[in-house]
Amino acid sequence: KFADGKIHYTIGHFKNLGEAARFKDSLVAKEPAAAKSIVMVFDFGKPKTVKEYFEEHKQPVTPVVESAQPCMGDTLISFTAFVGKDLNNVETYNQLIATAARLCPEGLTFTVQTGAYRHPENFKHKNLNSLEPPPTVVTPYPDGITRFTMRQFKTIRDAEDFRQKVIQLGTKDAWITVNYKGERKLLQECIANNFWGKAIN
Repeated sequence: KFADGKIHYTIGHFKNLGEAARFKDSLVAKEPAAAKSIVMVFDFGKPKTVKEYFEEHKQPVTPVVESAQPCMGDTLISFTAFVGKDLNNVETYNQLIATAARLCPEGLTFTVQTGAYRHPENFKHKNLNSLEPPPTVVTPYPDGITRFTMRQFKTIRDAEDFRQKVIQLGTKDAWITVNYKGERKLLQECIANNFWGKAIN
């Protein structure tokens, strides 16, 4: 029984937000009505929504989602075959995802961009609100365009799997962005630098 006087029913107890988010995704896959469920944070026993918790603690709402599968660290893989290739080509893009699938060198994370607007108030995302946390991360850039992203992943494979969920929910132009040591990078930069793994001689 919470302070609002209502009885709340919960299921599961998780070490981090990533585990809770994956569990909710699995529930929704089995029973679509579970999309109405909310991931709660119990902060010293006090229940809060994910957004309330991060706003109170002045932290970003995109903690890195830990992969359910082991990643490959900075394993040496050459991406020279992808340099200059058109990543809008589905076959090339899928080959890239398969090749880089579980690379996770230090400092590299991937996010899914769900919108880019010169007037951010025009961004509508009701179709994505069933995902935790919803796309509330707003990142303004010098070009005057505000970009909305969801979640952070250690591997591009996990980011791509999540991007497909976003697309299935109706946001067809969702795409993966790269963050390396706090800086936004293009996928082509990632390729040119071998995903910042071990150097190619």
